[in-house]
Amino acid sequence: MASLEQQLGYPATNQLAYNVSQLLGVAVKNRGNLLHLNAGSPPMVRIQDELVNIGSGALTREQCSHLVLSLLNPQQRSRLFQGFEVNFTHQDPSLGGFRVHAYLDRGSPAASLQQVLTEIPKLVELGLSGSAVERFLSEPSGLMLLTGKPRCGKINTFAALLSYINQNRKVRIISIEPQIHIYHPLGLGTLIQREVGVDTQSFAHAIRQARNQDPDILAVGGIPDRETAEALIQEAASGRLVIALMDGANCANAVEQFTRAIYTEDGRSLARLAHVVKLVVCQFLVNRADHRGKAPAFEILESTPDVQRAIATADTSALYHIMREEGMQTLARHLTRLLDVGWITQEEALQHVDPSELEVPVAVEYSSADYEEPQTSPTLDETAPLMNWL
Repeated sequence: MASLEQQLGYPATNQLAYNVSQLLGVAVKNRGNLLHLNAGSPPMVRIQDELVNIGSGALTREQCSHLVLSLLNPQQRSRLFQGFEVNFTHQDPSLGGFRVHAYLDRGSPAASLQQVLTEIPKLVELGLSGSAVERFLSEPSGLMLLTGKPRCGKINTFAALLSYINQNRKVRIISIEPQIHIYHPLGLGTLIQREVGVDTQSFAHAIRQARNQDPDILAVGGIPDRETAEALIQEAASGRLVIALMDGANCANAVEQFTRAIYTEDGRSLARLAHVVKLVVCQFLVNRADHRGKAPAFEILESTPDVQRAIATADTSALYHIMREEGMQTLARHLTRLLDVGWITQEEALQHVDPSELEVPVAVEYSSADYEEPQTSPTLDETAPLMNWL
């Protein structure tokens, strides 16, 4: 194998006053989600949704290469320089596990590192205790779509749903994930976590093979293609509880994307979807009034005869109207509750919805000075918004 200097084209020197472990320590201490290492930029940590520079100045190609390649074994280095991305778990003696994604950036080694979490939020911390979501998790069958924009926290919520089932039901859960971000401890149930590309070939293949693994509940961390979408419907129709994660701007948008993926001229696929989908949940993150991070807010679409008809006829534009008319939890309704108990300011609420949608008069200006801890049971506990939102 060629020497490291030959592979790089320049000496692999290190003139840095810190190493990767120290950078990870800074990220963990500040509850950062990701550490990014790229030549020409300083080390960056994503804290909540903001990128923050750490370290002293931009990394040179030599410095960045030294940091990244210190994490890789010879086989991984060889694969990287062949033009392949390399994904693996790095175990830091004092900080725990991190998922490493190493790649080439203009020919220079680069990497993104994300901590493998063990802190799993509870439904009560998310404001979902006693909701339609909690009731769904006790059902024997049906399909739930959990959606939201990237970095809205839905990966945390996905883990919370699985944890709730695992701790409260004696069932077998098969979870198929693009990357395992959170490790689950032992519970009353059995939770099997499988990573696409490591433990199985693809989402669709893993779903088909899951039938041989005797699952009561199937959880899927992505819907990348039509084959996966159709397999999920089939599993839900066969009598299993299915939870699927997908990107989407709101509940109606998620349903629209799903219907487009499975649409056929005869309409049978939409009819099957309308029959099995029981819940669509869209997650948002909003800024807390006390400036202590972010809090989750949810839009929840429940299956009713009107919702089923709208899905079966691909009339997804009617879904939001149905939600409002039938008293479901729209984003505006949830923000109204958060505003009412003082978790968010009126200004923050109006960043997400029109003033006419809020169910309180838009008159009093709220600010952090007006913030008081709610005397009634809040929708989250005070530590929940400070977690690493994924």
